[in-house]
Amino acid sequence: MKVLVEGIGSMVFGSQLKYYNELNWQLIGIDITNKSFGLYKVLKPYIVPKYSDKRCFEVIEEIISKEKVDLVFCTVDEGLLEWSKRKEYFKKKYNTNVVISDKEVIEICVDKWKTYIFLKKMVYPHRKLL
Repeated sequence: MKVLVEGIGSMVFGSQLKYYNELNWQLIGIDITNKSFGLYKVLKPYIVPKYSDKRCFEVIEEIISKEKVDLVFCTVDEGLLEWSKRKEYFKKKYNTNVVISDKEVIEICVDKWKTYIFLKKMVYPHRKLL
């Protein structure tokens, strides 16, 4: 199985690497810098633009297409919302599964105020909020 992992220079990737290797997955790694330790730990490393760059997902899509990626693990906060918006697209076009919650869930999780309101509703479902 070919698995795309982002942020291959992060502590998250470093802690997960052991488990990826145990599963014998072919790792395709992406990061925004050529100084990432993960560049030397994956089968195929790629440098991609930051998520703030409008070309970022064009570059990522080229990688998914070229490498025939089966599965994507999203771990970088700045990209979560955009990945969640695109997960159906990647599934339909490339049969690539993006492991991420739906857009509505991510929108709550990346916004502290929305998270607060959501949790208040869960704890006090019958109370009027603010």
